[in-house]
Amino acid sequence: MRFLIIILTGVVLNISGVVVGKYITFNFNYLGFLAVLLFFYATIQVARLAYWFYVGKKYQLSYIYPILSINYLFSFVLGILLFNEIFLWHRLVGSLIIVTGVVIMSFSRNKREEIRT
Repeated sequence: MRFLIIILTGVVLNISGVVVGKYITFNFNYLGFLAVLLFFYATIQVARLAYWFYVGKKYQLSYIYPILSINYLFSFVLGILLFNEIFLWHRLVGSLIIVTGVVIMSFSRNKREEIRT
């Protein structure tokens, strides 16, 4: 359960940073709203930094970072829902192939860093 929370936190931080970043590009003419978006974006980036410091101590980077590739599937769906992007089958299939690879990789036994003395 704890590992699932760590993964979901990473996904939410990554996706929210991308979504806020895209909204920033659309709102350069509205300085007040732009300032709020930039504040949220900076806050998300600081949270991501703290997240990676924590995760880097607990798990192997070669294990944890590829799992966050499920962001491809979420970004595909959010692009369609929030930004009216076009649904393309090959993007969906590609995202599902990546998620399938992540699921296979998640069965690895080498999740945690080995402490070497």
